[in-house]
Amino acid sequence: MQPLGAGSLAIVCVTTLNKMHTEIAIAALEAGKHVRCEKPMALTLDEARQLQAAARRSGCRTIVGYNDLANPIYQHAKKLVHEGAIGRPVHFRGFVHEDYQADPETAWTWRAIRADAGLGALGDLGCHLVSLMQGLMGPVATVVADTDTVHKTRAVEGSAERRPVENEDIASALIRFESGRTGLFSTSRSAWGRKSRIGWEVHGTAGMICFEQERMNELQIYQNTADKAMDGFRTILAGPAHPPYGSFCPAPGHQLGFNDLKTIEAWNFLKAIAGGGHA
Repeated sequence: MQPLGAGSLAIVCVTTLNKMHTEIAIAALEAGKHVRCEKPMALTLDEARQLQAAARRSGCRTIVGYNDLANPIYQHAKKLVHEGAIGRPVHFRGFVHEDYQADPETAWTWRAIRADAGLGALGDLGCHLVSLMQGLMGPVATVVADTDTVHKTRAVEGSAERRPVENEDIASALIRFESGRTGLFSTSRSAWGRKSRIGWEVHGTAGMICFEQERMNELQIYQNTADKAMDGFRTILAGPAHPPYGSFCPAPGHQLGFNDLKTIEAWNFLKAIAGGGHA
């Protein structure tokens, strides 16, 4: 394993165009470097398998930039689900919606090209929801899915030329997890008014947990009780009781932000490198 030395390059962070991720990451691993790769790690399943094999051969540590997994309140939600706070999970409902491609006048870019970007809303947004969903519900067994491209062409900036959009603006799926439980999945980059709306619900036999990314320091939980006069959702505010929130702020309800999640992600990766564990 490559040591973290002051005089040597130990970690390569891949944040280039999507089509370059696999090639750069494999080269770095073959050179004995630990790799943090932005999503998507690859454009095809075959490329992803090549990268996985390279990581195993290298003995180096790797991480993909799913920073939403680093949110302390998400980690608390996962703990609650796995400990049975809402009974046995029976259904998942999730969505990730933004509006950065909602305007038909938004200019054409490389993100519309399959050979450069790969997937559209799925690769840019939906993969985050997949990472969260599997942490809560386990691996996916089967899907019944559909996609749509809302704006088939876009204008090239500064000209009258229009070029085709080769990937999806919207994707939806009915899901069956390996546990036998079911789920609904939706992602869109053409949802007007949505800025970073990652939302999910886990329905259980004794309650329910809900989360909305635009209120990323809050968790809603409903637990079935005998007292119907007290029925209702309860809000849990992130605080020092949800590590590593306390490393940023000593007071609950004061809020962590997106950049703090990237810091936690990097911290987890460095710990994995130093200790030989998983990020």
